[in-house]
Amino acid sequence: MINEVEISPEVVRLAQNRTRNMGSTLADELARNIVQEAIFNTDVASELLVDEDLAYSNEDALVAAFGVNDLVINGSRIDVRIVDEEGRVSISRALLNGSYMTAGTLAVQMNGTLNGKVISYIPASEWASIDSQAGDQQTVYLRPRLDAEFDLTDTISNLKVSEAVKAQPAPAPFDVATLVANRTEVPMRKQRQIVEGTLSHPETWSQVEKVVATWSKGTMRRLLDDASAWNQRVEKLVDKLSPKFKRIGRDDIKQVVAGIGEKLGGQPESGAFRKALLSTLAHEELAHSLGGQALRKASDVAEAVLSGRAVTDAIKDFAKNPVAVEIAMKIKQQRNRVNDFMDATSQELSSAFQQMALQPVYQTHSQDTQAGVESVNEALKMLDAGELAESLKELDKELSNI
Repeated sequence: MINEVEISPEVVRLAQNRTRNMGSTLADELARNIVQEAIFNTDVASELLVDEDLAYSNEDALVAAFGVNDLVINGSRIDVRIVDEEGRVSISRALLNGSYMTAGTLAVQMNGTLNGKVISYIPASEWASIDSQAGDQQTVYLRPRLDAEFDLTDTISNLKVSEAVKAQPAPAPFDVATLVANRTEVPMRKQRQIVEGTLSHPETWSQVEKVVATWSKGTMRRLLDDASAWNQRVEKLVDKLSPKFKRIGRDDIKQVVAGIGEKLGGQPESGAFRKALLSTLAHEELAHSLGGQALRKASDVAEAVLSGRAVTDAIKDFAKNPVAVEIAMKIKQQRNRVNDFMDATSQELSSAFQQMALQPVYQTHSQDTQAGVESVNEALKMLDAGELAESLKELDKELSNI
């Protein structure tokens, strides 16, 4: 019989998806597929039959929780393990000396991901012998005997199956959860009772599935992958946002992004996320230069502009003196970006009055010259806030693609 077979890329992709979700070992999953394919390729006269529905490995929760990796061939449950780079085969001790390990293990050596060969058979008695000397180890290892004349068909046809073990009661859900979450805290004798009780009581498997969904390596891996992806998105968002803010440090921006993500979910493609992010950052930028009523009005203007209002219209909505707004716009035209959030100088005011053909005493329709100047300064700050918000709006589409 031919012990070496190939599996298709489609089978490998299915195995990759399954092991990712369960947190199990891809190599063992591929090894089991190699053995199954080898059985399918045997001569009909060998009368080897694989019953997939009876295999514990058909249940994702059992694979994730206990590491089962079996095939049921002609009624015998056979474990399948990969040979690692050091030529060893390993298995969790919780699976030994019970009903799971009665027919031994088939060892598979992979050559890449598409090609593998069944190279040896390990009787259950060999595992039992190693287990008796394992001490506190959770996993045991052995080097399978290599035989150039190894014949898979003859091996399976002449299996010596160990005697059935005493049935165990179904374990409590708490015990299963403890084993899945932190098996080192559970004595080996108790581990085996939990595994044996679970495997022999299919009605408990749905409960194991719930436990695995909370505590398995697959769940932890997905959480870590999601966290890693989110961290990368945070860095990209900060890269885009940092140049827009002169007064907020990169770390502060990152903290704001993370906070919005926790509150609204890490979805920059969401309009609500981007609006909340830009509004918060605009307020933080303004708060470094303004305070009190000036900060409130500037923040209101920024919020209005981010919501779609034109800058000049937003300022006029909140400014009490329309003439002061016109003067502020004239002054702003003469300034560069570096001079934002600064009060108007006497020279700037004089220049603006000349352009508008106004006398200083009348420039804001105010009897109080000082009050008029304050109105201009207020309008200048709102104008700066509006322009900041306008520049942030240009980022909106870019952020949505991160």
